[in-house]
Amino acid sequence: MIKSIGGIRGGTGDINGNNEKDDVIVMNEYEVGPYKVLIIYLEELGEFKYVAKDVFLESFGRRVIDQIIREVSEIPVNIGIHKLDGVFFSVKETATRVISRYFNLSHEDAEKMAESITFNCIGLAPIAPFLLDDKVEEVYFDGRNKTAYLDHRDWGRCITDVVLSDEEVERIISRIRLESGFQLDDANPSLKTEIITRKFHVRLLTTMPPLAAEGFMIIFRRMRNEPYTIPELIFNGTIPAKAAAYLLFLILKRFNICVVGEPKTGKTTLINALDLLVPLSWRRIYIEDTVESLMLHDYGAHQAKVKVKPPEERGEGEKAKEITQLLHRSPDWVYLGEIRSVDDSQAMFHALTSGLIGLQTCHGRSVEDVILRWVIHHKVPPASLKSLDVIVEVKRYLTLYGGVKRKVVRITEARNKPDLFLDLETIFSKNAFNSTFIWNPKLETLQLTTPLTETPSVKKACEFYGLDEDEVLSEIETYEEVLRRMAEKRIFSVKENIILMNRLYKLLESKRRERDKWAVIKEEMVRCIEGRTG
Repeated sequence: MIKSIGGIRGGTGDINGNNEKDDVIVMNEYEVGPYKVLIIYLEELGEFKYVAKDVFLESFGRRVIDQIIREVSEIPVNIGIHKLDGVFFSVKETATRVISRYFNLSHEDAEKMAESITFNCIGLAPIAPFLLDDKVEEVYFDGRNKTAYLDHRDWGRCITDVVLSDEEVERIISRIRLESGFQLDDANPSLKTEIITRKFHVRLLTTMPPLAAEGFMIIFRRMRNEPYTIPELIFNGTIPAKAAAYLLFLILKRFNICVVGEPKTGKTTLINALDLLVPLSWRRIYIEDTVESLMLHDYGAHQAKVKVKPPEERGEGEKAKEITQLLHRSPDWVYLGEIRSVDDSQAMFHALTSGLIGLQTCHGRSVEDVILRWVIHHKVPPASLKSLDVIVEVKRYLTLYGGVKRKVVRITEARNKPDLFLDLETIFSKNAFNSTFIWNPKLETLQLTTPLTETPSVKKACEFYGLDEDEVLSEIETYEEVLRRMAEKRIFSVKENIILMNRLYKLLESKRRERDKWAVIKEEMVRCIEGRTG
C-alpha cells in the first residue's frame, strides 16, 4: 500500500503500479528537467528508493517517442563536435525542430521534451536523472546486472531500479574515453576524470577488467550546479559563523589552510567555499588532475588553471612538477586540490616553505593520522610541517540507513616554535599544533578552545601587520556578523556572495584609517545585506 506524506497521494501496489506486499510511503516528489523524481520509503526493508519517471514518455507513449528518437538520430551531428556538451546541444537543437512538427508545446515543455529525446539519442537516458538532479551527490554502479544506488542530499542512501545493459555500459565507457582523451582498456583498467557540460559537472572513477571482478565499476560524484558557499555551510550546520569568520580572517592575512578528512567528508566543498572568499584582485593558480575548482572568470577573478594527467593515466610526478613550477608563475594564492602521492606531498611542502600559500586537501581520519602519513610514508621532514599554518579537520556522520551530516570538527594551527618540529615525538608530546576549535559531541557544536588573541596565527598576524589584540577581535567579530547575517538571509548564491565580499573588501580599503572603522564597516555591511535576498 502506498501511503503519503506532505500531501502526496499514492495508490495500491508499488510505485510503478505493480502489486507487491511491501508498504511504501512517498516521502518527496519533485521535477528534474523532463523527469519526475519520487523518494519512497519501503517500510519492510527500511530503505529509501529513488524513482525517476520520464514525464513525456508517460504522456505521449513509447511508440511516438521512439519515432521522434529515430528521426533525430538519423540527422548527423555537426562535423567537428566531439565533446559531450557540444554533442548534447547540437542534438537538442535538432530534437526541438523535430518535436515542433509533432506537437504544439509551450517553450518550457518543448525544452524539457527535447532534453529527454537528446539523452535517449546519445545513450545516456538510463543515468540522465542522476546527472541532472542537484540533490544527487554520488551514484554507484558496482557491476554487471547490479542495480545502481546513490547518495541523496536530503534522504541519504537510496536504492534504485536502474540496471545497465552491456550496450548501455559500453556507450557510457565510450563517452568517458572520448571526454577524457585517455585510454580505458586492459592495459589501463582504471581512470579518474570529469565530464563538464552546461547541464552538469561530474567526477568519475571508472574501473574495467581485469581489475573489475564483475565486469565494470563506475562511480559518479556530482558537483552541484550552484556550489556551496560559506553562508550556506553555516546555515546547514557544517561550520559555525565564528569559525568561518576566523578562517576568513586567516585567508585575508594570507595563511595556508589544509583541509583533511576521510573520503566524502566535504573537503573539496569546503575549500571551494573558502576560495570564494579570496579577493578578486588576487592572482590565483590552480593545479588539479581532475577539475573540481570553480570557474570564477565571469565574476572578475584572476584564475590560471593547470590540468595534469592523473596518476592512473601514467601521470606520476606531473602534479608535483607543476607545483614546483609555481614559484615562477607569480601567484598570490594557490589551489592545489587533493594531495595524494609522495611526490605531491614533498612538492607541496617545498612550495609552502618557499612562501606560497593557499588551499589544499588530504585524506586522513584525523590531523594526527595525516601528520604520520606525511612524515613516515611520504618522507616529509618534520621541520617542514610548521609551514602548514592551519589544518581544518572535517568528518562525516553516517546513520545506519545512509543519512549524512558533515561537520568541521577541528581547526588546529602550527605553533611558531621551530624547536617543536624536530621529530614526531616532539610534535606530539609538546603539542606542536594548537587546537583553536574542537567539536563537542555532547553539545553538538564546534567550540572555541583557545582565546582568539592567543592563537598562533593571530600572534603571527599581530606581529607581521602591527595589529593590536582589540583590533583583531573587532575584525573577526565584524566578519562573524556579516557571515551570520548572510546565512540568516539565505544569501547562498555564488554571485551574491562575491558581490557582498567585494563590497566588504572595498570598505576595508576605504575605511582603514578611520578610528571606528569596524563599527562603520559592520553597520554598512548589515545595511547592504538587509537590502538583498538570496
